[in-house]
Amino acid sequence: MKAQITIEFFVIFLALATISLFIFDVIKITDTSNVVDKTGLEARKIADTLAAAINNVYLSGDGTKVNLKLPQGLDKNKSYNLTVYPSEHLVRIVWEGYIYTSPILVGNISSSFMDEEIVLTNKGGKIEIT
Repeated sequence: MKAQITIEFFVIFLALATISLFIFDVIKITDTSNVVDKTGLEARKIADTLAAAINNVYLSGDGTKVNLKLPQGLDKNKSYNLTVYPSEHLVRIVWEGYIYTSPILVGNISSSFMDEEIVLTNKGGKIEIT
């Protein structure tokens, strides 16, 4: 009788252990799907920062000047391409095959050069990026 109770206890314990391992494995899979793409968030932040700066310079009026420093690369020095499309009222960033756009208010923008450090100037409603 004692041996039978031990075997039943062992079988029940083994079944509960198997079920708990399955549950923890499912939780692990679900948890890894929530991992945030740090590079994507950083790219979006850069595009949104430039778009916000353009909008602020435009809304602040004639003569407003803002200096903006952009990072040389994304997370782990991944390269990106940042472009302003005035006719579409967009700032677009492209990295590793991904694209993100951020809206801007003004379509009257001229850009001579975009480097790590840029200056945004409102000259009579026209935004100059140098």
